[in-house]
Amino acid sequence: MNPKAELRLYKKLNETSWDSNYSVIILSDLDETEGLEANRDQFRITLDNQKNNLTRTLEVDDRIEIYLYRGDSPTSEDLVIDGLITEINYSLGSGGRKLVIRGANRTQELLGSLVLLTFTDNSKKPYEAIHEVISQVNNNNQASSPNHPRHIFYDSSTVVETKSDGSSFNNNNFIVNYKTAYEAIQQFSGDEYTGDGQYIFWIDSNNYLHWTYKSNQIPSGYTFSDNDGSIEGLEVTKGTWDVYNSIIIDVGRDCNGHGNHALEINTRSIIEAGAKWKFLDRSSITANLINAEFQADTSKWDVGDEGERLDNYPKDSAYPYTMQFEEIDSNGQETGSKWVVFDDNEFNRAIRVRARYEGKKIARNFINKHGELRYKAKIELNGTLDFEKGLLCQLTSKTANLTNQKLRIMEVSHSYNKAGWITTLNLEEDVE
Repeated sequence: MNPKAELRLYKKLNETSWDSNYSVIILSDLDETEGLEANRDQFRITLDNQKNNLTRTLEVDDRIEIYLYRGDSPTSEDLVIDGLITEINYSLGSGGRKLVIRGANRTQELLGSLVLLTFTDNSKKPYEAIHEVISQVNNNNQASSPNHPRHIFYDSSTVVETKSDGSSFNNNNFIVNYKTAYEAIQQFSGDEYTGDGQYIFWIDSNNYLHWTYKSNQIPSGYTFSDNDGSIEGLEVTKGTWDVYNSIIIDVGRDCNGHGNHALEINTRSIIEAGAKWKFLDRSSITANLINAEFQADTSKWDVGDEGERLDNYPKDSAYPYTMQFEEIDSNGQETGSKWVVFDDNEFNRAIRVRARYEGKKIARNFINKHGELRYKAKIELNGTLDFEKGLLCQLTSKTANLTNQKLRIMEVSHSYNKAGWITTLNLEEDVE
């Protein structure tokens, strides 16, 4: 059955509302991309505008719904994007008048909105910090009401609140100073915070945030072979994208407010792929270390009326002071004995050295995951809505010498024109 495409146009009424009634526009060409993580949901549509009537019909910030379907009429299951027009191009050439509209899912503000978070004293779990990120995004977008079209939903049905094995997340410090919401969520999705590997996240077409661990299960129908007849086109690449082998990591400010950094490199990977630098912000490491000392025995610290810590150092009477962690020797190794310090200077030095030690472990783990060459693939299929981003596929290809290679769907794209409907899956090998 031939594929069809339908665009439903909802006119903008004012800054926060759109008409509940829609008009239908016939589509000729459509490119729609549904992205995971850094990629936003985007579309580009070419419309015939010979009579110039669409010039007055379509305007920036109008809301549209796009359906791709086979059959008599589309259903809610056929919705591929619910978005806003962000750009309109008018052209006149040999083919006559054309109008090209571009836009993005109405949740695109999530990726660019700046947020500020300061959760100390190991008071929050990762999903709780992410909930605060979403709350700030909605506030920034004046979209606190669930009825607002830019409102982003945080719901326990789409945000996991336990690890993949069912155990509880650890509490941690979460500090973000005017980073984009995407960067904040990406940071809080790392193994340092989850203790369960890198988590993935995206916004669906109904504006619900999805945040979850990476499933290692391959769903039925997600196994491909380059000779099974279901693939219209296949490209496989092995390269150095997202390879990082040289890490500078910020481990936070010490007891005197001075910065502290650590360096870690993988010389074998540098020889193979060249130096690929990455800066990691893990400034909560030092704050966590100081808080751990305070919480171990608050009687050794000056505290306020509500029991809060007043200084970054224990009382003078607490020295000699035994730290909660082991001493680090000149080779950067733990000695097996708790670190004993005799004054504020030695306390601060112990915190700085231990923070760099913890930072180098994180950087080393990051390099181990990101220091190797990885596979990417692009699979073209006859138009379908059967595949979801974030899930795992298995690919066998004699052409690329691959057997049962596991790749994750990072992006689902649709191209529709007079020649038909093609769905493209963009896949990547997990860094793990």
